[in-house]
Amino acid sequence: MTDYFNISDKIKRSDPYSRSEYGKANLKGKPTWQRTEMLIILAHPDYRDDLIKETEKMKIWTRTNKRF
Repeated sequence: MTDYFNISDKIKRSDPYSRSEYGKANLKGKPTWQRTEMLIILAHPDYRDDLIKETEKMKIWTRTNKRF
């Protein structure tokens, strides 16, 4: 897993809101793949492809989920 962003830790947190300079998202009540997608969208563009690769390894993300 990458050092700059541990997506599995954020997905399990109880705070439903996530914010970054790229936007904000309410993660409450969303399935794991959708929370993952929202967090990837909020990540810096340089890291998005790496995050997608890592979540594919974790079986959270599939290419059919990719909407951005």
